[in-house]
Amino acid sequence: MILEGIIIKGVGGLYKVAVADNIYDCKARGKFRKLNIIPMVGDKVRIKVLDDGTGVIDEIMPRRNELARPPVANVDQMVAVVAVAQPEPNLLQLDKLILAAEKQQLDIIVCINKIDLDDGMVQCKAISKAYQTAGYDVVYISVARSMRGIEDVKRFLRGKISVIAGQSGVGKSSIINAICGQNRMAVGEISAKAGLGKHTTRHVELLAVDGGMIADTPGFSAFELRLTKEEAAAFYREFSSYAAECHFRNCLHLKEPDCAVRQAVEQGLIDRGRYERYVYIQNELEREKGFVRW
Repeated sequence: MILEGIIIKGVGGLYKVAVADNIYDCKARGKFRKLNIIPMVGDKVRIKVLDDGTGVIDEIMPRRNELARPPVANVDQMVAVVAVAQPEPNLLQLDKLILAAEKQQLDIIVCINKIDLDDGMVQCKAISKAYQTAGYDVVYISVARSMRGIEDVKRFLRGKISVIAGQSGVGKSSIINAICGQNRMAVGEISAKAGLGKHTTRHVELLAVDGGMIADTPGFSAFELRLTKEEAAAFYREFSSYAAECHFRNCLHLKEPDCAVRQAVEQGLIDRGRYERYVYIQNELEREKGFVRW
């Protein structure tokens, strides 16, 4: 019997494949090793079900995209999390995450957590204004104290495969627990029964939530993105409506004369902080020979 499903977890050459409401323990055919193809969480696959109820991954469908960190395929969107405090918001890192998502053509939601630590919502509003002006959806949440905003996040997750990303300490695990609840526990129990061990953030796992799936990931202990200077300029959404008015067609909006993007920054139409971090990233690309790192 041949079935189509999606890999939701993989550890040591063993894979969990979800097919409708069933989950099959699978191994991959040897042909993939010969072709130097490693199945990834998120892969859409065809499996052959064996007499003992386990399966063999027989075919891996073409991938829409492929993330290296976290290693997951066919992602629809990224929820980029930043804390308003504890830790202080690292907006440069947030912008680098957004660039990585833009390169993979993902939808992007900026999620501002720990809003209860921001008296008067001053910091929240400043961050929100910069990214909403850039063209991104922004949600406010407070997971640790009030669970405020979790339903707003869930609405973005329905029907999609999502990754949650952000610097250490911003509350990614708490957000995943709040979103997935018992679903997360159930997947962990299934993994344990299959001999893959209890739930751990050392491996990527797709968790079911409200008709979508969310990647529970080890996080970003290291990050490296290959990017051209032209791509970096093109991936800043807020530049697009002004770039056509630049004097030079291939303007990078740095020191070129008659740059409409820089003029928009001076006029307050583009957030100055976002632009200054863009300049920093362009300098990093020059210094690191086309790599963005953190």
